[in-house]
Amino acid sequence: MDGFNSSGELFKKILEEVNFGVTLVDGQGKILFSNVEARELLGINNNEKDQEYLEIISCHPGELQDKVKEKLNGNSSSHSKKALPKNSWHRTIYNNGYWVDNYLSVMQYGEFKGVVIVSKDSTEEVELRQALEKAKSEVCYMYDDASLGAVTDRLTGIYNIDYLQKIETGEIEIDADHVGVMMIDINKLQEINEVLGTDEGNKFLAETARVLKESILGKDIPMRYGDDEFLVLLPDCKDTGVKRIRERIEENIEKWNKKTNKTNFNLELAFGCTSGKLDRLQGVIDRAYELMENDKRKKKQT
Repeated sequence: MDGFNSSGELFKKILEEVNFGVTLVDGQGKILFSNVEARELLGINNNEKDQEYLEIISCHPGELQDKVKEKLNGNSSSHSKKALPKNSWHRTIYNNGYWVDNYLSVMQYGEFKGVVIVSKDSTEEVELRQALEKAKSEVCYMYDDASLGAVTDRLTGIYNIDYLQKIETGEIEIDADHVGVMMIDINKLQEINEVLGTDEGNKFLAETARVLKESILGKDIPMRYGDDEFLVLLPDCKDTGVKRIRERIEENIEKWNKKTNKTNFNLELAFGCTSGKLDRLQGVIDRAYELMENDKRKKKQT
């Protein structure tokens, strides 16, 4: 950094006036200079007594990190003697309440001596990009909902039986060889509709769907299979995993009955749980359905 040190106070004053951050770092990572903007954006106090250092090595990805480390240590190997590309490092970080774009360039005066980091406040730009991405996802959701033939059940917000048909025909692919299957039936839903009305019955349906979504993983697929029946496909999940998820669902249902349910009816479910090869999905579903019917009969007898 000798070139900078000899440039005098005028250069420092110029850098203090620019509307972007400038930080100079030597080969050991010690901060030699940072202007006001850089100190605010990156949280650098610039106090010489503190001997503040900036960890720049870990900021570089993969092969570039090795090249920079070799140059900083003065051990350039034959494959790393090529000049590093301009703007060889760029990332966006969140720091001190700002989104900050960082650009690192190599400073070379005959030999590698350090780096200069240029930073700018991109908070407004990032927030705008996030808003655009959110709007884009909402538009895509509405488009997909229409283009896929309304595969979402309007009452519960989860997939309907049409989605299963698209899986079975290969229009929608599941990236797994094995799949866990869970068939679920709401016990006494017809009685709930007769006593409390269909609006309350619909609440039981919607609550069941909510509990299912909260109890499974993002890759799992919950569907409304019939009026009071649900199907959950669990990719790469075998019998023990299906059992754990069933227990989680039952625990969450029990919590809802105790804390939220204000009716005289408890939300009670019958389960049929199994697993098998994805290429035999219909047979696995049929087995789960049979187990669910057995569980339903047993619970009626108690």
